[in-house]
Amino acid sequence: MPAYRSKKSWPGAHIAIQGVNHRYRRSSSNVLSSIDLEIKPCEQLALVGRSGCGKSTLLHIISGLTKPTTGEIRIDGALVESPSPHWIMMFQQPNLYPWMSVAQNVGLGMKFAGRPKQEIAARVDELLHLVELDGYGGRNAQELSGGQQQRVALARSLAVDPEVLLLDEPFSALDAVTRRALQRDVRRIAEDMKITLVIVTHDIRKLWQWPIVPW
Repeated sequence: MPAYRSKKSWPGAHIAIQGVNHRYRRSSSNVLSSIDLEIKPCEQLALVGRSGCGKSTLLHIISGLTKPTTGEIRIDGALVESPSPHWIMMFQQPNLYPWMSVAQNVGLGMKFAGRPKQEIAARVDELLHLVELDGYGGRNAQELSGGQQQRVALARSLAVDPEVLLLDEPFSALDAVTRRALQRDVRRIAEDMKITLVIVTHDIRKLWQWPIVPW
């Protein structure tokens, strides 16, 4: 895995979860109750628990995709009220645009941000090298294997230099060898790029090297 040194002069973001409770409208009980958690800058943390216990809900709340019933999330002191390019979430499915090339998928966020074409092209090449997909930029996204598609999704997530990367079991559908390789690479990239990393899983066997918060 190629090394990457972040151009950022600051470390990954600090996350403060304060008094979070959440209940879905049709539910009579909370899926999350009195959650208080601090995640330090550049920390790599796993939330582990059985399916349906609220792990993914908490990740959605951290990302700003879901508003908690009560309580709040602050990232570097700022109240999280909506999604932001500063905190990026990867889902179980890579959610690539199948009619686009790999390079177009990776560079899409930068294009929407109005970055110059030359800058986008250079950054895409750098990221594809980082995720070990050199030479794949012109390929159609739907031609790739599941593991390769998740590498494209990872490159797209990193394109805007996020301070936080949230992983909602994005490698769960992959074979064991590919899954372990991607988890190892994500951890190394997060360390090199000074990113705070939070992963959700129900399988503790995958996480023998991760700091764990049981759910």
